[in-house]
Amino acid sequence: MQIGPGTLAVEVSSADNGNGWAEIKLRGSVGTLSNGKVNRDGIGAVAYFTPEDGKTAIRPIIGGSSYASQDSLAANFGMGAATSGTVEILWPGGVRNRLVDVEPGEKILFPEIPCDFASQGEDRAGYTQCVTSSLDELVAAGVIGQQERARFIKGAFACQPSDTTLCLAGGRFQAEVAWKNFAGETGMGHVFTSGDQHGSFYFFNSEVLEFHVNLIDACELRNRFWVFAAASTNVEYTLTVTDIETQTVKSYTNQLGKAAPAITDTEAFATCP
Repeated sequence: MQIGPGTLAVEVSSADNGNGWAEIKLRGSVGTLSNGKVNRDGIGAVAYFTPEDGKTAIRPIIGGSSYASQDSLAANFGMGAATSGTVEILWPGGVRNRLVDVEPGEKILFPEIPCDFASQGEDRAGYTQCVTSSLDELVAAGVIGQQERARFIKGAFACQPSDTTLCLAGGRFQAEVAWKNFAGETGMGHVFTSGDQHGSFYFFNSEVLEFHVNLIDACELRNRFWVFAAASTNVEYTLTVTDIETQTVKSYTNQLGKAAPAITDTEAFATCP
């Protein structure tokens, strides 16, 4: 048997145990993108994989463990019974990319996108321009197709939950509430409870719930995402809901001293599916 140029991987597994897996192959973009920096094989990068409700596994991409040896450049991760997972890549130089909703059995080519998702809070416009232009170049170069571009867009802008950010609809939407009281003090609502299509905030006391919001997927019924919300307060607030995939933003404001009305916006986001 003659083996041609390339890499060799040997996998040993129990074929019928029902556990899922995903394979991630990295591709650096030096020579493809104007600001690409990583070698074509992605050597030196670190891949992180987190199955839904599971623990994160880590795999560094290295050329070989000893003289005349070559490690597989594909990172293989077990998923157990999870139906989806999230991939994060730490590229040489410190840039981080992310892909969400990875399904069992997928083999993914993950190109270097030289735009760090951790930087979007500092310069959202610059980050957005970097991601979209880089992905457009990768499509033009034939590295990925339009379907893959859409997936990487979703991963690049997926909601990051925090004390003040509520993530909804699988991370596609994020909700935040800013408030102002009668003393002129301002702040952000703190996430109290969260679910895939709903969540609540408190403003001043973690034992007192002030705000509840629902994001309803009515795409099959009305070709819309609906926003319903209710607040038990008369302080000024602004609820901001963002469709991260399309960068569509809806804001709802209550004036200081006014009992907060219910929000029943059945035309909120015409961004289905």
